[in-house]
Amino acid sequence: MSEKEKTFRETITADVERLVTNEGGSRRLAVALKMFRDIVMKLSAKKVLILADWLVKWGMYLQNELNFTPKSLKAYKQREIILVDFGFNVGGEFGGRHYAVVLEKNNNPTSGVILVAPITSYESEKGCHPTNVDLGVGAINGHDKGAAVVMNQIRYVSKMRIEKPKTSFEKIQYMNRDKFEDVVKRLQRKILP
Repeated sequence: MSEKEKTFRETITADVERLVTNEGGSRRLAVALKMFRDIVMKLSAKKVLILADWLVKWGMYLQNELNFTPKSLKAYKQREIILVDFGFNVGGEFGGRHYAVVLEKNNNPTSGVILVAPITSYESEKGCHPTNVDLGVGAINGHDKGAAVVMNQIRYVSKMRIEKPKTSFEKIQYMNRDKFEDVVKRLQRKILP
C-alpha cells in the first residue's frame, strides 16, 4: 500500500470514527457506519476513491432534492444524447459518468425520471461488445474512441443525475436515426415474445 493510500485510509477511518462516536447519533446509525467502515477498509484504493466521490455527490443530491423541480430542466427528446452520473453501483450494474441516449418518445417535463440507455467507449482496435449497438469511432463529440449503447443496462434515472445539457441553450447532440432504430429493434427482441 502506497503512502498516499495509507494516509487516505487513515483519514477515512478517523472521519467515520468521529461520526460513529457522535453523542447525538443514533445507535442504529453508529452500527451501520461501523459496518460500512469495516467493508470500506477491504476495498481497493480505486474503489474507495470512487465511493468517496459518490458519497459527496449523493450528499449534494440529498441537499438539492428538496428544491429540485424537473420542469426547470430542458425538455429532453428521444435520441438526445445526455451526460449522466449513474453513481456507485454494485455487481455488474453500470456506474460512473457516461453519456446516455434518451429512449422515451414523450418524456413528461414534470416527471423526475427519464428512461435512458448508457453509452460506453471502447478501443477501436478491440471492437464493440457483440451485445451492444456500435455507434462507431467519433460518434460522441468526435472522441477518438468507439462508442456503443449498452443494451443490458437500460434504466430509468432521476433527472438530478443529468449533468448536461440542462438548458436548451447548451449544445445538443442526437444519435443517428439508423443507429437508434437498431437500439429499438434489439430492445424489442429482448422483451417481445
